[in-house]
Amino acid sequence: MCDWGLYRRLSALSTKVELEGFAAELIDRFGKLPREVNTLLLVVRIKADVQNGRASPSWTADPKERRSSFTTTNSPNRGRGW
Repeated sequence: MCDWGLYRRLSALSTKVELEGFAAELIDRFGKLPREVNTLLLVVRIKADVQNGRASPSWTADPKERRSSFTTTNSPNRGRGW
């Protein structure tokens, strides 16, 4: 069964502190988080950073490497992970 309230709350998060608190709450409630959940949290963080002007997407020009990356700008926590 899916808890849509969690998804709704997750979509409203916009700061690193909010995301960390949400992740801690998920761990308290469900235990160790699967990789897919951690990936979802990372995607939400990147989306929030882009919307808040703290990151901009950049793609490689080499067609063999179809990866995307994000460049963080003006972030006090740049390079520290989350």
